[in-house]
This record gives sequence, structure tokens and C-alpha cells, in this order.
Amino acid sequence: MKQRISAFAWARRSAPLASALFVVAVAGCICPVEAPVITSVDKLAVFSWASGAVARICVTDTDVECPPGKDDKMPAGVRAYWFISARGAPCFPNGIRPPVTYGVTQANNCMIDETADNGGVLGGVPLESGKTYRLGLAGFGGGPAYQTFVAP
Repeated sequence: MKQRISAFAWARRSAPLASALFVVAVAGCICPVEAPVITSVDKLAVFSWASGAVARICVTDTDVECPPGKDDKMPAGVRAYWFISARGAPCFPNGIRPPVTYGVTQANNCMIDETADNGGVLGGVPLESGKTYRLGLAGFGGGPAYQTFVAP
């Protein structure tokens, strides 16, 4: 016969689990990414956002979305101008932190350039000044954020 417990007793027994889930959520693992802010420094696009670490940065044409899964690639015939991922144990949940300059990867910021595997060239395809592009940021478990920008 199963023992019934009150909701209060269950909550008291489950408090460590609930606390752990709260810590994971606060650490940035399960939070949606906030809309990025794009500025420029020395004619290079600089991306910032306020919601903590992201798992992927993707720059594409304005009508293209970044692949949703962490191991997904761009579809055949579709190019990413710049495609950066955070991979490996030390990068979760720390991921990629802002600010990030287009085409510049920082090893200490968990940035792995996967552009060549996604229709572009290692280091990013040079952006055409005045052309509009789409920046996609994917969080760890949260929804992606997109923002169009004009290349400096």
C-alpha cells in the first residue's frame, strides 16, 4: 500500500531538488536569450546581450534562421557568414559571454569557429558594409533571439 503524504510534506522532502533546479535556472542554463544589441568598433560589428551566456552565435542572411539543435548544421546550399559554438564540459553553462566581435574567437570564452562546416570560411565571411544581416543567439535550453543589423 502506497503511503500518501501531504503537499507540505512533499515540498519539504523535495526542497533540495527544487533548490537545485532554481540554481540551474539562475545560472543561465534554461533562460531565454534577450535581444542582442549591435554596435561597431573600428568598422567591426560587436554583439552584446544582457541574459548571460549563449551556446551559439550565428550570422546569416536576413531570411535564414540558425539551426535549432546544438549539433545541427546549416542546410545544404545555405551559408552562415559566421557560426560560433560553445562546446565541451568547461563551456557549460558558462558558454559564450558578451561582448563578442564579429570574426574574432577567444579560446578563453569557449568560442569554437564552425563557420567552415556551415557553408562559410574559417574566421567568418567578410561582411559587406551597408548590407543587412541577421544575428542569431541560442541559449542553453532557452529560445533563440534574433536581431537584424547593418554591417558597419
